[in-house]
Parts: sequence; C-alpha cells; structure tokens
Amino acid sequence: MPLYQFPYVTFDPPNAANRVYRPILSLQIVKGALRLPCFGLVDSGADFCAFPMSFAHTLGLNPLNQTPSATFGAGSGGPAQTYHFDVVLEFPTLGAFPLRAGFMDSLNTLGFGLLGHSGFMDRLIVSFSGQQRAVSIET
Repeated sequence: MPLYQFPYVTFDPPNAANRVYRPILSLQIVKGALRLPCFGLVDSGADFCAFPMSFAHTLGLNPLNQTPSATFGAGSGGPAQTYHFDVVLEFPTLGAFPLRAGFMDSLNTLGFGLLGHSGFMDRLIVSFSGQQRAVSIET
C-alpha cells in the first residue's frame, strides 16, 4: 500500500499569539460534469465529510430537494442543518472516493471542507504527527 505524507498548512489567524498548523489537502468535488477545486481539513473529530453550502450551489446541488438532518459541532454552536448529496472527492495522489457528503451553511465562513470518518478516513490509514507537522495517509 502506498504511503503519502502531507505537510501541515500554516495559518496566522488574527489576534492569535502563535501560528496554527493544520492537515489540509487539495481536492476536487465532482458532481456529474461539474468540478470544484477546493481544500479539506483532515478532521478526526468529524463523523463524515462536510463542505460549505456555497460549494453545493456551485455544483448545481439544490438543498430544497433534500430533507435536512441536524449536525452538532462543525463550529455551529448548536444543531446545523445539513443536506447530504452523492458526490466524488478526487485527490491528486490518493485517488477518487464516491461518497455521500454533507453541505451546511455553518461552514461557509470557513471556506474549506472537513474530511471526516465516513467516506474518507474509513477507507484509509491516517496518522497525525504534530511533531513533524504532517499527516501520513496510506491507501
């Protein structure tokens, strides 16, 4: 099985005393002929993959055709309405993963997605190294 190592991305958040390092990967969300290049945070605390609702609109996905579910966490401070759609996540080195991803308004200000257990980490071996500031992923 191939092993890939991705360095953490550096952030300088406003009003923060220190730099922040996070495991963020480049990917494309694919729905039919539409592709959206974006980024996703490898998030061991996320139950499933979730993205900003603005991404769903860009991909032509209509939340009015779905029944929302309530999602807790994801920076929403309470239950957030989540709409699930079948999409494919394509990564330059890891390959393509068809899955049912959530889309929610509460992630719009974040600007990137969350790569969680269902659909991403349940298909891979993922190891985090804060000391090396890198995430290792085995396919």
